[in-house]
Amino acid sequence: MASSDRIEARAVIKFCSELGKTPTQTYKMIQTTSVKNSVSRSLVFEWHRRFRDGRESLKDDEGRGRKKKYGATLVTSIADALAKDRRLKVRTLSEMFGVGYGTIHRILTEDLQMSKVHARWVPRLLQDHEKELRVRDSRTF
Repeated sequence: MASSDRIEARAVIKFCSELGKTPTQTYKMIQTTSVKNSVSRSLVFEWHRRFRDGRESLKDDEGRGRKKKYGATLVTSIADALAKDRRLKVRTLSEMFGVGYGTIHRILTEDLQMSKVHARWVPRLLQDHEKELRVRDSRTF
């Protein structure tokens, strides 16, 4: 459920709570609207209780959910290791830094914005000018 859908559902629950509706009545009313697929019965009861107890905000509480188990120092360490050797595998990085495979993968994809590059090399025929460049460069070296 998207953030805007959650806030919309909470607004409906808050409105019904302020009208004096019971959680069951609120849930039945929601089931007749387009919000029905995103709201469970237990969620309606929970938020109804929160609004009845004086809560005003429709937004999530800060600090909820799982905390990150790594900091910026680990991200920079991994970035430095990859700058030295771009061929390091996720498993190798995991062993080097003592962090789980999934954590390393998350750091690479989310924090460092890296994506998988396929190792398969598909040869193509060189053009004549490319062949001439290779010959010239090999003679130079």
